[in-house]
Amino acid sequence: MEIQGVDRSYRLLSECNQVLLLAHDENQLFQEICRVVVDIGYRFAWVGFIENDEVQTVIPVAQGGHGEGYLEDLRIELTDPERWRGPTGMAIHSGKPQIVRNIASDPNYTPWRNSANQRAYASSIALPLKIEGGASGALNIYADEIDAFDNCELALLTKLADNLSYGIMSLRARADQKKVREELEESVKNLRNSLDGAVKALSAAGEKRDPYTADHQKRVSEIAQGIATIMGLTQKEIKSIVIAGLLHDIGKMSIPLDILNKPRALTEIEMALVKTHSQNGFEIVQLIPFKEPVAEIVLQHHERIDGSGYPFGLTINDIIPAARILAVADVVEAISSLRPYRQSLGVDKALVEILQNKGILYDEEVVNACLKFFDKK
Repeated sequence: MEIQGVDRSYRLLSECNQVLLLAHDENQLFQEICRVVVDIGYRFAWVGFIENDEVQTVIPVAQGGHGEGYLEDLRIELTDPERWRGPTGMAIHSGKPQIVRNIASDPNYTPWRNSANQRAYASSIALPLKIEGGASGALNIYADEIDAFDNCELALLTKLADNLSYGIMSLRARADQKKVREELEESVKNLRNSLDGAVKALSAAGEKRDPYTADHQKRVSEIAQGIATIMGLTQKEIKSIVIAGLLHDIGKMSIPLDILNKPRALTEIEMALVKTHSQNGFEIVQLIPFKEPVAEIVLQHHERIDGSGYPFGLTINDIIPAARILAVADVVEAISSLRPYRQSLGVDKALVEILQNKGILYDEEVVNACLKFFDKK
């Protein structure tokens, strides 16, 4: 049974991660997660969040499986001395998973025991959903066997809840981004003849949310301008690169700050979210009517000439020259500056990186111009 439970949890974690990557809104995400939980073999699942009322009622927002009216009979109030001590209330209150190994005998399950027994719930786990620092909701999973959740299964389901929390934050950040885009569309109408004003507005919006990214964009823009000048590009081309440099990471507004500023290595799902910033940035910048391909430069700044970059894996002939310049400037600035997860590695280390990968990851002409730019400094 233990091996079966762990295998079930591994499959659940894997399938739910796929749901997270494809989700477009919170309601869809919660409903799909509950569906997958039940399809994998658990009896019932539901997601609930604290309502902003006097008694802090936990309101169900999605469910799946053999509920048969269970949630209609459920009443969890975090201010009630008896009803907050159930697994859901305790999970939200403590921020830690709560396991009921035997619903039929657990004293804290008294208010809901009869209803649970009628639906053949034998054990359960409540997993806190931590949004913006604290637990504000829970994912509840029920099994039809006693003591269904061992330590290995607990670890995997806790990871699932953590991933779901990140997914919720990401969706909310995307909603914020949508609002920013809608506001930007209105601004574009008024700033159609003042593109510099639109660039400053976007830069300011990014700086307000994440000062580190804003400073990074400014430095990348300066390096890219120096490279483009040495390469003999026209003033028009240089200006488009400068603007793209100032905006190239604007798509990170859709990524939760907890991920952007994480002091440790990112998980696979977190990295997948971060990699969406090029496309997100393109969708924002294309709303501004530049004559130059600024949005395309933003979209391609993480492409590499050997096809190993993202989002499309383009090779050298398909990457516009301005994006090749921005790619090198971005790498040099990132390596030579302080990052949330490490100290600065210095300019010399950055130049070694582009030199070693000249003609492999980075355009040869661009690398040579970059080396000249720093030699002059």
